[in-house]
Amino acid sequence: MHHTVLRYKESCILAEYSPEYFRVKARNYELEVRPRIVSLKGCGNISASTLYRGRKKAVYISHQAIQCFRREECHGDLESEVNTGYFTVKATVTPHGDYLTILTPGSFLSDYIVVGEDMTYIQLPGGRDAYFERLADLCTIYIV
Repeated sequence: MHHTVLRYKESCILAEYSPEYFRVKARNYELEVRPRIVSLKGCGNISASTLYRGRKKAVYISHQAIQCFRREECHGDLESEVNTGYFTVKATVTPHGDYLTILTPGSFLSDYIVVGEDMTYIQLPGGRDAYFERLADLCTIYIV
């Protein structure tokens, strides 16, 4: 397991990864991506839709605004872009808000994930189905 510190807004969030998973942590938010499962702590509503005439599927998960760690709490260099060999993660700042894009390896059933300030977006191939499970504030998306 490896660790890195990602720049998010003017603060940071923590990430840990191995070839089997990628996890992002903030004070009130945690996202874990595995080959067939995406789990999110601190979730709200979940919805799914079909895009591009069925060629892609989108899963939208709302959550409270992400509360980052203070810069003093993050040890190490802040990274705006990380390539682990399996995952590529990029922090982007726009006038409309900040977000992280997580590109997953080809062996994972999700194409990519975008983590916004109060919404997480997961894009799947159109031939895949997503099933949702919610226990308190933990949402699990099973991709088949």
